[in-house]
Amino acid sequence: MLRIVVCVSGGGTNLQAIIDGVKNGTICNTEISGVISNNPGAYAIERAQNAGIPAYCVSPKQFQDREQFNEAFLQKLNELNPDLIVLAGFLVILPEKMIRQYRDRIINIHPSLIPSFCGTGYYGLKVHEAALQRGVKITGATVHYVDEGTDTGRIIAQKAVEVLEGDTPEILQRRVMEQAEWVILPEAISRIADKSVKVLIVGGGGREHAIAASVKKSKRVEKIYCAPGNAGIGLIAECVPIGAMEFDRLVSFAIEKEIDLTIVGMDDPLVGGLVDEMEQAGIRTFGPRKNAAILEGSKAFSKDLMKKYHIPTAAYETFDKPEEALAYLEDAEFPIVLKADGLALGKGVLICKDLKEAKDGVKAIMLDKQFGNAGNKLVIEEFMTGREVSVLSFVDGRTIKTMTSAQDHKRAGDGDTGLNTGGMGTFSPSPFYTEEVDAFCREHIYQATVDAMAAEGRSFQGVIFFGLMLTEKGPRVLEYNARFGDPEAQVVLPRMKNDIIDVMEACIDGTLDQIDLQFEDNAAVCVVLASEGYPVHYEKGFVIHGLEKFEGQDSYFCFHAGTKNTDQGIVTNGGRVLGITAKGANLKEARANAYAATEWVTFENKYMRHDIGKAIDEA
Repeated sequence: MLRIVVCVSGGGTNLQAIIDGVKNGTICNTEISGVISNNPGAYAIERAQNAGIPAYCVSPKQFQDREQFNEAFLQKLNELNPDLIVLAGFLVILPEKMIRQYRDRIINIHPSLIPSFCGTGYYGLKVHEAALQRGVKITGATVHYVDEGTDTGRIIAQKAVEVLEGDTPEILQRRVMEQAEWVILPEAISRIADKSVKVLIVGGGGREHAIAASVKKSKRVEKIYCAPGNAGIGLIAECVPIGAMEFDRLVSFAIEKEIDLTIVGMDDPLVGGLVDEMEQAGIRTFGPRKNAAILEGSKAFSKDLMKKYHIPTAAYETFDKPEEALAYLEDAEFPIVLKADGLALGKGVLICKDLKEAKDGVKAIMLDKQFGNAGNKLVIEEFMTGREVSVLSFVDGRTIKTMTSAQDHKRAGDGDTGLNTGGMGTFSPSPFYTEEVDAFCREHIYQATVDAMAAEGRSFQGVIFFGLMLTEKGPRVLEYNARFGDPEAQVVLPRMKNDIIDVMEACIDGTLDQIDLQFEDNAAVCVVLASEGYPVHYEKGFVIHGLEKFEGQDSYFCFHAGTKNTDQGIVTNGGRVLGITAKGANLKEARANAYAATEWVTFENKYMRHDIGKAIDEA
């Protein structure tokens, strides 16, 4: 249900058209939550009261200056919590703060065909006087979004009205109202209430495929684009050949296609500031701004944050110079953990069992630049033992709502052997994430992190991924990510009951507290099918067979990670190729289903771990 607030200064004829439209069903899926006028004598207030609609007067005359009025006006709007603000003859210049807060959620009715007879000084009868003086034969009305200019926002609807011989400004005004304003304003509101959004997803991996699949389920979505996408995403979205770091091209595309919501799936564009660029262009975007994405972008920052705000984590030291790191290791206890400070595709963490391994690790990270510039700074951390658990959460800057728990498998080989990878499989929920653990984390970690970021002037809106270690001394934070995990998203999102668009928009609008986040009472397991040799050297370009077996399934999913379309069909195009996910009544059933489904798909150098979820047997 679309909640609207109507702002009006005079008689309220357009308000009456809206009231009538809601009553007779012309305006669908809409309720008027309140009417606000700046004029205590406005007949519109009486119209609202007669219809049983709460009506309020916030007049500039009640305040010492315009700033106080603006604050009071905005406060009243916020109390009414509208999804849409309708200016129906509201003769007040809106404060920029309000426009920013309700970007793309304020519309206005103007009594001319914009760009004619609009802008500063053109309002009410003055518009019609100007039209008659100019001698135009056609006039009309326009519904448009409100931006910082005067009548400059994006046009939603227009309707023409003929100017007749003998028209006076008053007669013309009445005809424009009857034939245009009272028609297109209710129509525009109804279109917005029933509006299907156009979505752009940035990224091209398994995580983005899982996001796209969830977006596809939304009844509100008209069109999905993905940049750059992959072969699997291309089955449910239009993939566009724009890289995730090509910010200018992404922004231009979003403007050209009139994208309503951009979802940034990947870490690099988040840390690089894509959300900031999109928002500056007026594109609603889900994900943290650059100053908040540093939570993942710099491990040194996140460790310092946890230390400052007493969020439980491992003891650590940070080093800019390799010689200082090497000197520190001489007296360190082993095993020990080395972490490249920056982004390293989930691979920039080395667990070293002795001094030699640790020294080699420092050399690899800081001198050989195995992880590129991510290794310019190094975090050396105490080694913690226990169960690892991943908890994803939605955040709107103040409120945090956690999703169901999961557990990843980072190492390439069975028995957690081999090199670190981006993730070889995962399961959800974790049986080790008990109610006691949850209660501790909610009190000491989750809200504390959100509050800490706000206190630092880095309000976080988007997804915070909490990588936890369940130690003997209690849960500790291993790391933060500023986006959905991969492959955690592949087991969490298929189990989410909510419309993902509603949840993401609540994060953007600061209304997450109104969302009842729900997940299915079942389980899911994802097994990654990789190219043999991953994560070091592997061949690509092998045709994948059996993908059609997942069509029409509602408990089995094949999320593409490294694939592309060719003349020969869909082929492998990366280290991690597919994420085979299956649901089940419990974890053991989900695991059995997932492994059974891995046999549906074949390609020449197919490789996978065979022990994903083995830990659940010990629960």
